[in-house]
Amino acid sequence: MKDAVYEKVEKYIDAQDMIAAGDFVAAGVSGGADSVCLLHILWRLRSKRPFRLAAVHVNHGLRKEAAADAAYVKKLCEEWEIPFFLREADVRGYTACHKVSTEEAGRLLRYQAFEETLAGLRIASEGKETRGRYRIAVAHNAQ
Repeated sequence: MKDAVYEKVEKYIDAQDMIAAGDFVAAGVSGGADSVCLLHILWRLRSKRPFRLAAVHVNHGLRKEAAADAAYVKKLCEEWEIPFFLREADVRGYTACHKVSTEEAGRLLRYQAFEETLAGLRIASEGKETRGRYRIAVAHNAQ
């Protein structure tokens, strides 16, 4: 990864006080270039500040390639020693039940998966000396 991109993202994270030492960051990783780039930047950033990082991959059940995407993200996480969480979501069912678009249902279910993962990590940390905030990191591409 070009250091200019890394440095730009690091400066933005610092300027916005997005991640501090002791925080726990759940990164949404679809397997696409944007989210993998984000995961790599966060992975690198841990060498400069101690924060906990986990990857959350949500299978929306909409694409045949979804299992391959999940396997790819899991393999990256194993290589980079990042905890990996796979969540399954019934986007079609949610869309029908709540009368929202597929895109909106996917977004709502993704954030629900991120929150559930962080809640589980909070519970797992109870009784341990932990400080820091619980954060969600996602990559978005402005077009």
